[in-house]
Amino acid sequence: MAAAWGLMNSEAADTLDVTIYQIGWRLGGKGASGRNQKIANRIEEHGLHIWGGMYENAFAIMRQVYGQLKRPAGTPLSVWYDAKQPNASAFLPHSNTTLAEFYNGTWLPWNLDVPSDDALPGDGRELPTITEYIDLALDLLEEVLFGDRKPWQDQSAPPPPGKASSAFARLADVIAEIASDGLRLAAHAAFHLRAKEHIHRARRGLRALPDDPAQHTPAHHAAVHGPLQDLEHAFLQMFASWIDGHPGIRRIYMILDLGNALVHGILEDRILEKGIDVIDDMEFSAWLGKHGASDMTLNGALIRGWHDFFFAFADGDGTRPTLSAASGLRTMLRYTFTYRGAFFWKMQAGMGDTIFAPLYQALKQKGVTFAFFHRVDALRIGANDVIEAIDVSRQVDLAIGVTEYNPLLGVEGVDSWPSKPLYEQLNADQAAKLQADKINLESWWTPWTPVASSTLQRGTDFDDVILAMPPHAARYVTKDLSARLPKWGAMLDGIRSNQTIAAQIWLSLPLAKLGWPYPSTVGTVYSNPFNTWANMDQLLKRESWGSRSNPPQCVIYFCGTLTDAEPIQPFDVHVFPHDQKARARESAVTWMDSNIASLFPAAAYTGISQVNWTLLDPTRTHEGEACFDQQFWRLNIDPSERYVISPPGTASVRVRAHESGFSNLWLAGDWLRTGINAGCVEAAVMGGLQASQAMTGFPKVIVGDDL
Repeated sequence: MAAAWGLMNSEAADTLDVTIYQIGWRLGGKGASGRNQKIANRIEEHGLHIWGGMYENAFAIMRQVYGQLKRPAGTPLSVWYDAKQPNASAFLPHSNTTLAEFYNGTWLPWNLDVPSDDALPGDGRELPTITEYIDLALDLLEEVLFGDRKPWQDQSAPPPPGKASSAFARLADVIAEIASDGLRLAAHAAFHLRAKEHIHRARRGLRALPDDPAQHTPAHHAAVHGPLQDLEHAFLQMFASWIDGHPGIRRIYMILDLGNALVHGILEDRILEKGIDVIDDMEFSAWLGKHGASDMTLNGALIRGWHDFFFAFADGDGTRPTLSAASGLRTMLRYTFTYRGAFFWKMQAGMGDTIFAPLYQALKQKGVTFAFFHRVDALRIGANDVIEAIDVSRQVDLAIGVTEYNPLLGVEGVDSWPSKPLYEQLNADQAAKLQADKINLESWWTPWTPVASSTLQRGTDFDDVILAMPPHAARYVTKDLSARLPKWGAMLDGIRSNQTIAAQIWLSLPLAKLGWPYPSTVGTVYSNPFNTWANMDQLLKRESWGSRSNPPQCVIYFCGTLTDAEPIQPFDVHVFPHDQKARARESAVTWMDSNIASLFPAAAYTGISQVNWTLLDPTRTHEGEACFDQQFWRLNIDPSERYVISPPGTASVRVRAHESGFSNLWLAGDWLRTGINAGCVEAAVMGGLQASQAMTGFPKVIVGDDL
């Protein structure tokens, strides 16, 4: 979709005829969502989708899309964001996030109110250089220790009346909690002066670095990193005895230790000179450990959270973290230091409603054709390494009198995608059979036979092809390409992916009454497989619960990874998706019984950890685990919906959009070589814009694509 947007906004747009071939009835791939028309039009997602404030390119597109559509003023999702119109905004800033710290056998919440500002993502401003990132890291360390603005404020405990918040964002507050002893406070004052000087020395060393990184010497680097080592040693000298017993001190130490290791690694490995990919062959934790990070930091919430955030586990096994050091560094710098407005931006409806419905409408206005229910089966190679033909299967016929499938329905004033096809627009006999046999037209394991097949020919039906499939799917439709160009197949095989598991639960109690005493949050680093979660109550008003006598008061999304089935069955074993959904259900029920009480004590029976399942069924018509069956869960097993990960050594496998090796084949997706090299919306948009840029020169700049 990003590639199509770029093409249709280029100077060549008037000369282009763009058709998007889409399996099934909706757009979005693993970002698609749907509305369950049988259950209050509730939103059902592939997983948990929350946009980062650093998504410069993605937000730029959505700002343009909403500006083009000019939806009626004041209606839901009529503007991308307006602080004065929260009910009309498609996105709202969100600053609260929670890391779950497992320490001494107990889960401890590490709730952060990440600082916000008045900036807006998508302005197209330049990103910092790596040297400037180091300067920003020094700013953050100084604020964590002494800042008056209290950024990255820990809200785990409400402050006593008249007292500053309990925050690692200001060391003095933490010390005041631990000891009122005047000697302790005097010692802190002495540390304050020493630590200020250490940071200022590091900053002076940074300013003194030669402009040409090739001229840097060990002495230059030591002038930057040495003071940070001195700062960490001074901290440990004073506070080491408190690290084990006080979360605030421990968390300050982990931030200080992580910052120290990042700066040391950047300088020691000469990243300023050689580029970030020089460390791509190392695992992120191993690289940080090499440069001095302690075991406490490496096993703590900050680093484990970064792996959870990018589903970065070998074969989906949550005990085997695997994230390239280059990708870890890239993403940590981008997310921490380049977000605008807020660290997160929450969509005010489903991903399909907020992103893909308006994109679809805007592209339709620009003349793009959408061929729904069209499955691409194979790309065929002709002479001179050119794509000569594309085999396509049409899955269904339209109903008599229907000339074009209209995919959207209105829900509470929002144009949305349904969770199932709009059967009334399909051939009546085929629609009846699809429903009777519970056919999923998006599944690669479907027993459904397409109603027609055709072959698109170069020069007649197309000139150029953009392949916007992830590698795990592309390998099945590009066998011709692999046979002609072995490195093509090697590239697809070299990029790894995980299947993800997701669940959404609607509860009859509000968040606070479930025992969560903190603000609505986005959480991670919790127990596997559902290590990441978010309260998504903002979506309830977009669903049709008004007619229900006991509407839900809270909705929570969970996600994570689950190891692949062994073996993954061939596509003609049609029961495989059913079996895997049952496997996902079992995992979810077991996880909730074992873990829900640590997050939401009132969601479990008093004195035991077992879930009070009746909270998941306001109608009280089911009992026990059967209440879970009224919720939504899925295991993303299809090749097109697996999550692309970034293990060590994979940057060299990734290519740019124009580097397919075939003269009329362009690529798009988050698996390409971008300035992020990790799976996320922003990387997908960057990959799509690369295709447009290579074909038309638009856009001139893809923000952050050269990091």
